[in-house]
Amino acid sequence: MKTKLILFFAVFFLSCSFYNGVMAGRVLDGRKVVSDADAEWLKGEDVVSMSKFVRQIKVYEPEGLAEFETLYLHGTLLSTSSFRTVVEEILPLLPNLKILNLYGSSLREPEDLELLSILLQKFPQLQYVDIVSNGIAGEVPSLVKSTKTKEELAKKFRQKVVFADKVLLDHDFSSPSMERLQDWRATHERYYRERGYAATVF
Repeated sequence: MKTKLILFFAVFFLSCSFYNGVMAGRVLDGRKVVSDADAEWLKGEDVVSMSKFVRQIKVYEPEGLAEFETLYLHGTLLSTSSFRTVVEEILPLLPNLKILNLYGSSLREPEDLELLSILLQKFPQLQYVDIVSNGIAGEVPSLVKSTKTKEELAKKFRQKVVFADKVLLDHDFSSPSMERLQDWRATHERYYRERGYAATVF
């Protein structure tokens, strides 16, 4: 009986965390997620630890998880270990994920940038990775321009990673060519227009 009650509440909580988004498909809402360490000292607050979030996701059947097209982690307190959990444990469960929203998720370490590179290569179905207002956003232009960065990875950053115009200006990153701008308009503009803020890709 106790196990059934636990399972019921886990499914109920998870279903309350999911909702239909503006775009096609469903949105997995993780805005209350924090790292396990932060969850410890935020006891009593309305937050969910990353470990608990993963357990809640695993309650769903594969067919249900296949419906989700957006993982919304806007404004979460993600540590590097939490971001690694997203890349290694959560994204593999979401085969049709198109949008990973990491807006303001406190990603600032070099390891976070490495994990971003890994997920771009590992999950080709992703169309947008939003890193607006993260410390790593400022490092992306130099990473893409680096001679050490393989052209295929650089292309993925150009096509899929989105962040604020100010970052590009601060790093003297040139405006996109007309061809890239047209590609961006075809794939990114509607997403950002619907969310009411301006961002761009290079």
